[in-house]
Amino acid sequence: MWIGHQRFIRNAKTRERDRVRAEGGVPSDNQAYSHLITSETGFLSDVPSQILRNGAFRFYTGCSASGGPGRRTQGQERYGRQSVLVTSELFRFLRCPMPGALTGKAG
Repeated sequence: MWIGHQRFIRNAKTRERDRVRAEGGVPSDNQAYSHLITSETGFLSDVPSQILRNGAFRFYTGCSASGGPGRRTQGQERYGRQSVLVTSELFRFLRCPMPGALTGKAG
């Protein structure tokens, strides 16, 4: 489910960049995303901020990887290979209390 939210942020940043460029301006490629959360996109407030931040990060690194400000980044479609960037703030590993629980061997 977080895949779509992260893709939404990246695509919104891409559309924003294309709109500024079409108006004759120079887009400021940054990782700001809070202005994209409005009453119409309230579903984004249910998602951890790290997921949305990583969507903006993917947009920003896409701009850098595509050759800088002169090149155009493309939006992602919902078909094909999908992935979500999850950082360590969202999970943790706990030690299993029973010896051998992971391997199936006791002791």
